[in-house]
Amino acid sequence: MVVALVAAAVVGVGVWAFVIRPGGSSPSASASTSRDTNAHAATAAGLRATAAALGQPIYWLGPQARMTYELTVTTGRLVYVRYLPHGVKPGDPKPDYVTVGTYPKQGAYAIVAAARKLKGSRVQEFGANEIAVTYSTRPKSVYVAYRGLPYMIEVFDPAALGSETIVRDGLLVPLR
Repeated sequence: MVVALVAAAVVGVGVWAFVIRPGGSSPSASASTSRDTNAHAATAAGLRATAAALGQPIYWLGPQARMTYELTVTTGRLVYVRYLPHGVKPGDPKPDYVTVGTYPKQGAYAIVAAARKLKGSRVQEFGANEIAVTYSTRPKSVYVAYRGLPYMIEVFDPAALGSETIVRDGLLVPLR
């Protein structure tokens, strides 16, 4: 019993440290500083070339008409694709746009699954290999992981329930 409680606490701290801590990896937190320095417009071909150069997939929502794809890659290999409507320039500081973050993370699936033990979390499974979590403290973001892949994907949508709809409808696409 004590061992199980200690294990749950350790897992909870791990999820908190990676996903929901202030200054953690999200479009509204640490991305803002990196976005100021290397955010730039990219084409679908440019996103694919960046994924190849990094040797990791970049998740996105596929082509979207009349959108500019803003690409940011941090020194820690966190990759953000932000969908900017016509007239919004890359590097815009407002967190008002749909963003998909791809974060290299060993054990991502287990980390998301362990969030079941955290208060304020809601974990959903989509088939046998996809799992997602939302937190009451971050209702505009959904964190997704796929069994056997060392990546956590964050979908941020400023619209209420937008990120959940994106994930539930299977709109995430990996570029390789």
